[in-house]
Amino acid sequence: MNRGFYSAMSGLNAARTGLGVTGHNMANTSTVGYVRQQALQHDFRYQGVGSNLQIGLGSDITMIRQIRDKYLDMSYRAEIGRASFHSVVYSTGNELEDILGELQSRYSTQSISQDLWDSINELVMHPGGVETRSNFMSTVTSYLTKIDNIKERMTKEQLNINENIKSAVARVNQLTTRINELNGFIPLMESSGQRANDYRDERNLCLDELSRLLKIDYSENSKGEVVVTVDGNELICNGNAMQIGLRYTGPGSSLIEPVFSTKSYILDFDPTYENAKPLFDYKNVSTQLENDSGEIFGMIIARGLYPTNYESMQWVDYPGRTAPISLPAVGASGSAPAFSSSVTPAWPNPATYVPDGIMDPAYVADYQTYIDDINTYITELETHLATHGANMTAADYDAAAADLAGFKEDVMGGTGKYALSLKDLSSKQVTNYISYHKFAEFNATQCMITSTQREVDLLFNYVVNLINDTLNGIDLNGNTGVPIFTEILAGNGLTMGNVQINPLLLEPGGHNKIGLAGPQGDVDDSSKATELLEKWKSSVAIFEKADGAYPMNVEEAYRYIVNNLANKTNESLKFYDVQSDLVNEIDNKRLRISGVSLDEEMTNMMIYQHAFNAAARMVSIIDSMIDRVINGTGRVGL
Repeated sequence: MNRGFYSAMSGLNAARTGLGVTGHNMANTSTVGYVRQQALQHDFRYQGVGSNLQIGLGSDITMIRQIRDKYLDMSYRAEIGRASFHSVVYSTGNELEDILGELQSRYSTQSISQDLWDSINELVMHPGGVETRSNFMSTVTSYLTKIDNIKERMTKEQLNINENIKSAVARVNQLTTRINELNGFIPLMESSGQRANDYRDERNLCLDELSRLLKIDYSENSKGEVVVTVDGNELICNGNAMQIGLRYTGPGSSLIEPVFSTKSYILDFDPTYENAKPLFDYKNVSTQLENDSGEIFGMIIARGLYPTNYESMQWVDYPGRTAPISLPAVGASGSAPAFSSSVTPAWPNPATYVPDGIMDPAYVADYQTYIDDINTYITELETHLATHGANMTAADYDAAAADLAGFKEDVMGGTGKYALSLKDLSSKQVTNYISYHKFAEFNATQCMITSTQREVDLLFNYVVNLINDTLNGIDLNGNTGVPIFTEILAGNGLTMGNVQINPLLLEPGGHNKIGLAGPQGDVDDSSKATELLEKWKSSVAIFEKADGAYPMNVEEAYRYIVNNLANKTNESLKFYDVQSDLVNEIDNKRLRISGVSLDEEMTNMMIYQHAFNAAARMVSIIDSMIDRVINGTGRVGL
């Protein structure tokens, strides 16, 4: 009887626990991120009776588990990161297409360029006419206004995305801090036998959101803690959550990049990249490499690292050298050469790093000294190569260094930022400058706004110089015509936002100073305007510095920019559509497994209620039996 009582009580407790779990599920039907729980009930144990019989000792709740599929969780987090990446890139591409204004009828860039072409045609037919010259000046002004508008709106879009990156990084830090806190709560509760499923739900919800913002890898260790890494770098591990900080991307730049930093303020730009490690590895991005993931990285790709212009991919090369320096292997002494054969002698010029020309003078001076020293050193090495050929030893390298008067003492014995040995130059400075080169190349070719900025500015700079260099004939006053365009800030180049109509042409009668005639200065001579039309239609390598594109004329070059942007935007749209469908499909599968069904829970509730009633009935019967034994036996006549 005692055994039956405890069996009934175990069933009563098991049913009560099942009812509690069912009620908890039903109460959280609408809770975001909640995962359905299930009470697993098993036989407690059996007791042998005789040689062949066993009697059950009741039931027990072995665990209250979450009904979720870890594989679907991993798939969802991988795919939502890629969907978020392409969503940002697509929306930015749409905004750029609007900025170029090809759907704005007469105010599109193409229509204004056509107006400029038409006004040059009128100059050919009536070179001395006041109306035609005035119309040309008016059209040139409209062209500049449109280009300045493009520059302004692109910059504004970059700043908007920049603020979004700041907000997203702040949210990442909130999520990592909370995940790290939950990593502490969960093992502590579960080690004491309590349920931590609700904490696990919250942690999984944080991981879902974190994977939307960043491409993460994660795993749960034996203690129940989640370890999170980003691009191989630990973000959450061993009770610590790394903070994501921000660093300016260039001297004088207002744009920022995420870095591993505990500082609450934005770090200054560091050309050596030693004050903080970047969160991302800026390299080729493609769907094939599957590194197109995370909303923050998508915003970096959409915005770019810093503004670009037509000079952004021009590099300072070693004088007279167009191919990598090829050095022989080191001789028997085994000393490492100062430069490897894989190093290409081309280094980024810091003067073109920031289009606005805002540069740290000390950095520019360091850079120039560096270039001069390296040139001298390589010249000495080449001299020894010519003498020793393939038998050059480490001693020959040292002799080459010794031949540099003052250089070795200045570099090795100095105390400044670049006080390094010759071998350090290959291991540190060369590495930094190669990284710097890749950083700039990534910005100018991989990023949405900055690559478009550069292409538009390359074409704009070509058109401006084409007009200036061609309309340099004799004006109506018999003098050499003045340039049509001048720089606003001298020395900053004829780039978007820094070009104005020559003030001399805006003076009364200034249109007479346009040089359309040949050497004879005939008022009806329009040879320079005719030459301009011919050059306008001639194919040249306008984008040669950009990507080695085939020769194009002005109109073809603009169509190239528009088509290139449209292709990138459409590619992101297609991938976003695919990813969105995939994310929805995976999420629906998760919901079917993990979501709470009221019908199913009502069924479970009835089952547990009947089990509870049955166990309670059995307890009641046993109770009455015991009462009968105690109070109703041994009393004769009753």
